[in-house]
Amino acid sequence: MAEPTHLVIFDADRIKDFVFATGRLKEIRGGSQLVRDGSDAEQLKENLGLTDEEIVFAEGGAGVLQFTERERAEEKARALERFYRTVTHGATLTAVVQSAASFREAKQAGDRRLRMAKEDRRRRWQTAHSPFSRACESCGARPAVMNYEPSGVPLCEWCYAKRTRSDD
Repeated sequence: MAEPTHLVIFDADRIKDFVFATGRLKEIRGGSQLVRDGSDAEQLKENLGLTDEEIVFAEGGAGVLQFTERERAEEKARALERFYRTVTHGATLTAVVQSAASFREAKQAGDRRLRMAKEDRRRRWQTAHSPFSRACESCGARPAVMNYEPSGVPLCEWCYAKRTRSDD
């Protein structure tokens, strides 16, 4: 009897809201690059200690990882969510672990679980509002936390990260 397959299936949450929060080309380019940085196979190998054999697909905010031990799959799923949140400065990624006798069974069941998990997360997503904070001048959705130099424009953490990533 074959060993069970343990898959980590992941997908970025509200990716359009993150990348296209503003119509500014610089921030769109920077946001796209941050999404790539947070889900690129080479970045995952370097930062999460994954091997080529464990990465089935990883790019553009989505992917599938395959493991022989369930514990390692659970650990890497949580690490992946933390890593993506850190790289993108707050954007989220949903990762689920699914085990089955075959890759195909695990993938089909995992896709259903991922859709359900993303829907649950979507219902809980809220933007931060406070009467004592200034809104980001770029997206207007989140509070400004820093000024982008040289113009001194107050930006939220997402817009600031996207502009500075685009500068690279």
